[in-house]
Amino acid sequence: MMKEIIGENLKVVISDCGLFRDCVEKNYTYVGKIGSWYDLEIWLLDDSDYEVFKNYCESIDIYEWFIKYPKSWWRYSEGSVLGNVNMSLRINGRYLKCWNNYNNKIVKKSYKNIYDYIYEYIGASTESNVVSILVDLAKQNNMSVKDLLIIYGKS
Repeated sequence: MMKEIIGENLKVVISDCGLFRDCVEKNYTYVGKIGSWYDLEIWLLDDSDYEVFKNYCESIDIYEWFIKYPKSWWRYSEGSVLGNVNMSLRINGRYLKCWNNYNNKIVKKSYKNIYDYIYEYIGASTESNVVSILVDLAKQNNMSVKDLLIIYGKS
């Protein structure tokens, strides 16, 4: 099974763990400001390569990480804890199954892009929460995170 690793500036990190182009694919870069993020990357790793990557990253102290990889971060998620999507909303001019009535907020009928929906309606802003929501939305709409971002990420 392939895992979608989401992050920024991961090429050197991927290379440092001994994984090269023959086993890792950089699928998509979102160019534009996403909160405090800039180039959002999605890397596909199979289970064994993911374990190598994860073990390498976890072996580095957080302070050492910021020195060695100053503008890099990554997240992997199986999804969020928000439950099943329950309505379709217009996002970036197309319909997407999303959550409604989250925290008793009134949902708008449409959003400029997926990030506006996540920030304004769900209220998520940290990398780990946004990644979890992106993964969950992609799963529940039967698509990859890459496709979700291509269709709904730009405005």
